[in-house]
Amino acid sequence: YYINVASIDSNGVQSLFCIEEDVRIRTTATRELVLENAIDLLQNYPNPFDDATTFAVVVNELVPHNQAEIRVYDHLGRSMATLPIELQLGTNEILYQYHNHHYRPGVYHYALWIDGKRIAVKSMIYAY
Repeated sequence: YYINVASIDSNGVQSLFCIEEDVRIRTTATRELVLENAIDLLQNYPNPFDDATTFAVVVNELVPHNQAEIRVYDHLGRSMATLPIELQLGTNEILYQYHNHHYRPGVYHYALWIDGKRIAVKSMIYAY
């Protein structure tokens, strides 16, 4: 089970949800790749955002992979965007610009996917 917690302040502004998850990817039947401290998905900035926000991934240890991407979702889990990202040692950033008029102010989620496996999820606030 996973428990997500958020609060609403006296102005009616909802905090971000926290999501905890065991982060493992099986690469073969005989070898398991553990990404616990190798890759960190950071909180987007600015957050809340309006026209654009930046996603950052810190790579502490190079992980062999074919494809990495950031996927953006609405509060119902519908896909809003998929952004390829190169994962090199250090901090890797990608700018996400708002070009979709279907966005409404509220909480959205983004996830780091590597080779078809979800590695980490964060929440962000769109505040037009």
